[in-house]
Amino acid sequence: MANKQRKNPQGQTNPLLLYVVFTFIFCSLIALLLVLRWHPTEVEEHSLEENEVEEKYTRDFFASAGNFRCPQEVYFSQEEVRRHASEADLWIVINKNVLDVSSFVPKHPGGLLIMEGARLPDAADLFAQNHGPSVVRQLEKFCIGRLKE
Repeated sequence: MANKQRKNPQGQTNPLLLYVVFTFIFCSLIALLLVLRWHPTEVEEHSLEENEVEEKYTRDFFASAGNFRCPQEVYFSQEEVRRHASEADLWIVINKNVLDVSSFVPKHPGGLLIMEGARLPDAADLFAQNHGPSVVRQLEKFCIGRLKE
């Protein structure tokens, strides 16, 4: 007698079958979580390699542009820079140079994407990915100092 639905005589699903199915699902989820828990090191190593490649690209980018550096001997903390993060008053750190780009925000070819730079401790990588080396020379007119190390 082949009962495909495995129901008991009252027509209800067998509780033992439900227990086995739920136990299998629960154990599968636990196994998946354990597998994911032991693999972050591979992800972290991959991220470290990506970061190293990105940092090298950024160094090479600024080297090809003459390693621009703000001449001012004024130093600002990261906290001071963060206080200037609005469209009307925007400071950005690029390669440890502090730039007041407030007047440039409305003229920026990328529109308000320039605001993304204000959210970063140093927008050098973002800048290098989105600009050519010739643009680096234009940064000098926005220089107000350097970032405290």
